[in-house]
Amino acid sequence: MPNTEALISVVMPVYNAATYLRASIESILAQTYANFEFLIFDDGSEDNSLDIIESYQDSRIRVIRNVTNQGLIDTLNKGLQQAKGTYIARMDADDISLPHRFAEQVAFMEAHPAIGVCGSWVEYLGQHEGTVMQYPTEHDQILAHIFFNKATFCHPSVLLRNTVLQKHQLTYSSVYPHAEDFAFWIALHRHCRLANIPQVLVKYRRHSQQVSVQYQATQRHWFIYNAKQFIQHYTPDVTPEELETHFHIFPFQAPISNEHLEAANQWLFKLYERSSPSFLGTPYAQQLLLKTWMHLCQLSTPKGLQTLKLFLRSPLRKKHPIGFKNTFVFMVDCLLKRKSKYLDL
Repeated sequence: MPNTEALISVVMPVYNAATYLRASIESILAQTYANFEFLIFDDGSEDNSLDIIESYQDSRIRVIRNVTNQGLIDTLNKGLQQAKGTYIARMDADDISLPHRFAEQVAFMEAHPAIGVCGSWVEYLGQHEGTVMQYPTEHDQILAHIFFNKATFCHPSVLLRNTVLQKHQLTYSSVYPHAEDFAFWIALHRHCRLANIPQVLVKYRRHSQQVSVQYQATQRHWFIYNAKQFIQHYTPDVTPEELETHFHIFPFQAPISNEHLEAANQWLFKLYERSSPSFLGTPYAQQLLLKTWMHLCQLSTPKGLQTLKLFLRSPLRKKHPIGFKNTFVFMVDCLLKRKSKYLDL
């Protein structure tokens, strides 16, 4: 059972979010775990968001208003500064927390004191509604996802241990606009362990106005910048050419030249053979490497025999055979130079 005396500080930035705001606020007020303060930051909204916020009379709500728009990062850091709780819960103004979210997360954090960040799986609202995003659950799996530039947390699903933030003076960095959360996870992993609960605890809204859509180029730039630092820290012998190959194939897998496919084969096998860092040697990480290599090959089947030759002589194929049937289908796709379907490995 969760420690019902542990105060949660819920930090919700709001900017022109009137459309979905009531549902988001009410999903927090309906939590079965009731010991929380609800810090709602109106960041200079120009719609009726502030009126909606002020219509609630719940004593746990504290409204902080920015007269002018300060932006997400500054607003989040104000939230961290003003949070009084043992834990800090992130929430966005267009998402929905399921009623048992806080109870599940506090129970998990109380049972695992080394964990400093606890997220969850999420179910999409809006675009791709009903799809469940299953984030990696264990610390080493999450580090592998950071290394391979894959999704690690849904930001509005996380619960943070406040003592870790205070002890190490951790905040969101304005140096990395629109990728501040990714940089935050990298900073946090140096001081605590990371986890996701394998349950849907948040319904996450996807729409065309999201940062990942509106500021895709900027986000990708700072995403890659931070990922490079992480990769170079854990693989200090990485060459500039290998880094270039890495970002050809992670996370935006697309058809690549045979030259790049050969480079990907060499780089992925080098990572497979490493004994350090330990998270790369886990079966989970090695399976990610296999799937990535296979998907790259499948994207390249229209190139025909060149792709087939690269695949057949790859040491990755020998390490993780995909079976006669899958191999046969892949070979036929190459011979016919037709687009191949991803195999269920």
